[in-house]
Amino acid sequence: MKYPLSVNNFKGSLKNLAKEISVMRYDKIVQLFSYLTKEFNNQSISDARKNRNKLAGMLKKIAECQNITAKEFKKIWEFCKPYMKK
Repeated sequence: MKYPLSVNNFKGSLKNLAKEISVMRYDKIVQLFSYLTKEFNNQSISDARKNRNKLAGMLKKIAECQNITAKEFKKIWEFCKPYMKK
């Protein structure tokens, strides 16, 4: 697999991507980190099947961190949700 150096379909820099994500509504950021959790968990499983145990363990840890981040953003969303304009 060739690993890309940029995000497909996004013309800006990674710095600009981070800025764009940071101003999204918090419930959408929850979704993003939930997707990242799944993706890194899947990579961990795949590497474990190939006996790449150290890499699998590191990816599992990253997946867990993404999940924690999603949960924290969910708390932020629940706090802010009543104040959002409809």
